[in-house]
Amino acid sequence: MRIRPAVPEDAGELTDLHLDVWDEAYSGLISEDVLAERRARRDQRLHKWKSTTPRTCPAAR
Repeated sequence: MRIRPAVPEDAGELTDLHLDVWDEAYSGLISEDVLAERRARRDQRLHKWKSTTPRTCPAAR
C-alpha cells in the first residue's frame, strides 16, 4: 500500500469519510439533527477540503 498526501481530487472521499466518522462516533451522543445538518452542508465541506489540500502531491515532485 502506498500512502501519499491528499490532493484536491481526494476531496469527495475525504468529505464522505469525515461525515461517516462523525456519524459513527457521535450517533446517540449528540442530536441526530446536528448530524443531519452536517450532511446537508456537504457541498460546503467539500469546498473546504478542496481548498485546504495542496494542488500537487509533494512526493510526486
